[in-house]
Amino acid sequence: MSKTAGKWRELLLIDFKQYFFPGAVEAARAKSPSGFIDSHPLRVYKRIAHHYSLIFLVLILPFFALYNLSVAQYWLSGVELFVAILAALSIHQLVQGRDVLLTPEVYVFGSMVILIYASYALKGHNILWSYCLVIFLYFMLAESMAILLTIVLLLAVVPAAFMHFSIGLASSFLISILVCCIMVALFFRILHRQEDLLHELATTDPLTGVLNRRSFNERLALAVDMHKRYGQPYAMIVLDVDLFKSVNDTYGHSVGDRVLRALVAAIRKRIRNNDELFRYGGEEFALILPQTGEVEARVLAQDLCRHVASSQLLHDREVTVSLGVSCLLADETAQCWLDRCDGALYQAKEEGRNRVCVKAVCG
Repeated sequence: MSKTAGKWRELLLIDFKQYFFPGAVEAARAKSPSGFIDSHPLRVYKRIAHHYSLIFLVLILPFFALYNLSVAQYWLSGVELFVAILAALSIHQLVQGRDVLLTPEVYVFGSMVILIYASYALKGHNILWSYCLVIFLYFMLAESMAILLTIVLLLAVVPAAFMHFSIGLASSFLISILVCCIMVALFFRILHRQEDLLHELATTDPLTGVLNRRSFNERLALAVDMHKRYGQPYAMIVLDVDLFKSVNDTYGHSVGDRVLRALVAAIRKRIRNNDELFRYGGEEFALILPQTGEVEARVLAQDLCRHVASSQLLHDREVTVSLGVSCLLADETAQCWLDRCDGALYQAKEEGRNRVCVKAVCG
């Protein structure tokens, strides 16, 4: 299989049945045109819906264009043919790993304009496409935008129904489309809440509320990718609570858990909003710092070291942390970067704990 054909299969022609089974999100989320890794299931499925809809447009719209051309609807035929060409070019962009021309927003807005025009200028049966478009709005867009555009669509097409249909038939359309809109909105509201909850459970540590090891691995890969693409500097700090086992042995695990939660609160007070904190291991935490060089990372690590030691996480015992710092190097893998940071942490512990060490080079 050629490289291009492989990309087609990966991005567009993946076996559709896998999206209905556990593990489907993991299989489908690996790449996006912008290079970002996004593991939220709903955004993954929206991206999948967008990709398949592009194929649908390429396969179906030329036939609609030919039909409208045969009935002398030249303007609508030209628009449909133009959209089909845009969809084909967007598929090509996807295969090449670039941003698409026909984004979900453009796709939806264009569909609404065509439907509203067809509802008034052409035969009334075009109004019935409103049911499909209402559902599609929620599949393609954020919930708030989908609700807003649904209202706009109803205000536009309901008068056309009363213009083309009898009072009884138009009233039936009005009631049925309202019921459809309400049911779709309720379904996606429940779905959003459930998926948000599941995503939070899958990506955060239940004890401390910070991001977990799975999220750390994802952000690590993202940082490496952003560094390679755009040269964006990144630094990492790995910190470990000194002699934490003795805290659990002396005071019990419930006290140890309170210490970890207090430690997270103390760290959060000293970092920026765009710095990300992860629970990397039992009493080990990691920080990924975007747009940060070695000097800034070292200063932050030393500040954290002093701040934790002075925070009195236990009333009758000083709790300290050891910290390792490293900055992402050119053409470095995520594992090598993490190994350097772990090496710096190990060095800090070897040198007596409650200190910061920086490892600037591999080996």
